[in-house]
Amino acid sequence: MDLKKLENIDFEIKKFKSKIFKKYNVDLVVFSYKKNELKKVNVQLLDLWSIYIDHIKDNYPEYFQYTDFRNATRQSTWVALNQSFSYIAYTELSYSYSEIGRFVNKEHSTIIHQVKKAGGYIDKEDPLFCNIHKLMFKKYKEYVGTIYKNSKI
Repeated sequence: MDLKKLENIDFEIKKFKSKIFKKYNVDLVVFSYKKNELKKVNVQLLDLWSIYIDHIKDNYPEYFQYTDFRNATRQSTWVALNQSFSYIAYTELSYSYSEIGRFVNKEHSTIIHQVKKAGGYIDKEDPLFCNIHKLMFKKYKEYVGTIYKNSKI
């Protein structure tokens, strides 16, 4: 199956799941294809991390002090920033929970929780998370677009 068709299927499934969640408050699990079949671009976690750091510097400079893992906070904006990073790494780049956890020095169960919460916030259109994620996702897509435009096959 070609990549475009897989992307369309993935989009339709996400739309359907969101519709059911909004209408009945039920999370669906749909098995359709191997997740790694949809890997679009070989973006490394370090590349995504650089995008994430730039995003924080540009939009949330007060949280930059927490990016070195030595300091911690449970402020909702910081938590949403981390959830957005994990969500993109898992859903867009097909990294496993364990790979993401090792990279950010957290347990894989923490990453599972972050990704599930992020998905729920997107479904519920949570204003705080959606604003943060929309900006982060835009930066990621711009980066991926740069890779596509500059790559020779």
